[in-house]
Amino acid sequence: TASFGAPLVVKLRAESCRAPGLLLAGREKRALCMTRDFEGWARSTAQAFRNGPRKMVGKYMRALACYDWLRRHGEVLPLRYEDLAAAPQAAAASLSRFLDRPVTQAAVAAAMARDSQAGTPLAQGRRVANGGSERQVEAALALWNCDRLKRARGRLDLTGLA
Repeated sequence: TASFGAPLVVKLRAESCRAPGLLLAGREKRALCMTRDFEGWARSTAQAFRNGPRKMVGKYMRALACYDWLRRHGEVLPLRYEDLAAAPQAAAASLSRFLDRPVTQAAVAAAMARDSQAGTPLAQGRRVANGGSERQVEAALALWNCDRLKRARGRLDLTGLA
């Protein structure tokens, strides 16, 4: 909680998943964890970063491992991007319960309407479309669905993300 009494929420970059212990290092042992279905995330990532399939899958797996760690060491509210966009009222109710503070549907809708990259080189419309992104996504999906990755995902406790 911030010094002025309001809940503090910070949107962390994907790289924060490298050190989940830092996310729960203080008195607060609760975390919000927002995810996106792999395919939609891969499409967005391929356009914005031009990462290869292995790097895309590695980043997403690191995020899942972070979520697993947070579940074992604190209290985590999983939030799916798709659910926030499709059902802001349900998301607001879930957030209100978890934060023990009122969160309105309008606040969720306003947050979803914002470009979280505004003012950066990744802002919507600032990057030139990546002509090879569809090939990258298809290769990442093939890797994501291989037996080895399915087994690796199965070893994680991903309760709440499905």
